[in-house]
Amino acid sequence: MDNIVLIGAGKRVLKTIAPAIINNNYFNISQIISKNSGKKINISSINSTITFTTDSIEQIKLKGIKYLYLGVTANQISKVLKKITKKIDLKDIILLIDTPPIYIKDLLRSSNFSAFKKVIILEDWPYFLTHKIYEKLISEGLLGKLKTAYFFHNSYKYHTLSLIRF
Repeated sequence: MDNIVLIGAGKRVLKTIAPAIINNNYFNISQIISKNSGKKINISSINSTITFTTDSIEQIKLKGIKYLYLGVTANQISKVLKKITKKIDLKDIILLIDTPPIYIKDLLRSSNFSAFKKVIILEDWPYFLTHKIYEKLISEGLLGKLKTAYFFHNSYKYHTLSLIRF
């Protein structure tokens, strides 16, 4: 079982990412980093509820950590990475990051990613049921010849790069 530190304690992390990590029995959540240090968090998984107390970024412990999950807003990513890269050698840590990894204006600061052994950008949008339904309807020609597709309220602004990679 590999140790992972989660940075971010928002709704997506607590309701989706953390329960998935707990349920797969591959990772051990060592620490949850949040702006609200000392906050008690209950994470429900299939078989149990686990309680964590959050720590601040200054309290991060990366010794013996194989994975670091970064689930913060895009405007905080560069700031968080800058703080972490100053603390410890990260060459053996794999960074898992939710999209978007950076805004276009932050490309000059993307060198912080090179401190990690590997950076994996998570993208689950193509696996959502609605996407699969659209894909099936289009591929089977049930909509006729597709000329234009408009996607409203689907995080297009944030997921463009990942969709292109996919």
